[in-house]
Amino acid sequence: MKNLLELKNAQRVLVDSNIMEYTWGGFSQFGQAILLTPRNQSLNGTNVCPICQVTDVTVRYTKISHVAGGFQIANGVSATGGKPLAGQRYSIHDLIVDDIDGPKYGGTGLFAQISNAPGVSVIQDLQINHVTAFPAHTMLSVGNALSNPDMKNFVFSNNLITTGRYPVWSVGGGSSNCAFSDVPISVLSTCFTPYSFTHNALVAAPASFPSTKWPAGNYFAGSTTTVQFTNYNGDIGGDYHLAASSPYKGAGTDHKDLGADITALTAATSGVY
Repeated sequence: MKNLLELKNAQRVLVDSNIMEYTWGGFSQFGQAILLTPRNQSLNGTNVCPICQVTDVTVRYTKISHVAGGFQIANGVSATGGKPLAGQRYSIHDLIVDDIDGPKYGGTGLFAQISNAPGVSVIQDLQINHVTAFPAHTMLSVGNALSNPDMKNFVFSNNLITTGRYPVWSVGGGSSNCAFSDVPISVLSTCFTPYSFTHNALVAAPASFPSTKWPAGNYFAGSTTTVQFTNYNGDIGGDYHLAASSPYKGAGTDHKDLGADITALTAATSGVY
């Protein structure tokens, strides 16, 4: 299974109260669980869907487990170079994404890829808020040609997330990619206008990426132990409620706990198999 949910032409979609499990890299993809990827389909060498778009999508109160990667959010081209109309207005909140393991599941080991092909309308109005996730390799993989307009209105807030070994990294393409620096604050400021990256608990960031290389207003946990989960359990099916003594209790911009609302998510998925 190359992914669990893929949208290529969809508008006004609510993905709510799901348990999604097990996706592997292979075929033509890298094992990300959810793909928001508008595509102008190619048929017999002709691009047949210039109006294809993925817009106004909410993903919430869902648990994603045992995957090679979390999200691919990308505005790309068809096999013959056709461009989609748009990919924009996404709200992703109150998710758990655990057991993200690239080597085990044959993929990237990243939480989210956010990227645009050259000359394609850019991603805009993307909000990722109150997510609990444990990527081992990369938190955000970013790409946009410097010749494109910047991606617009990116919000990444109130999340509780491991940064991985390469926290905010380029998807490739050399110095023509806005993310070429591979330094979080530089990538965010070069690739997104405007953006907000605040009140996130960034867990186990490598020593080569101290707080000075990140936007201000975030928290840094040396390890998952210092987060004080009820039961971390090696990020496989744990109880990710925060202990009363956790420094991230009530630390959100909305005075809620950082990460997903575990109680609400558990209630939403009760009885889901």
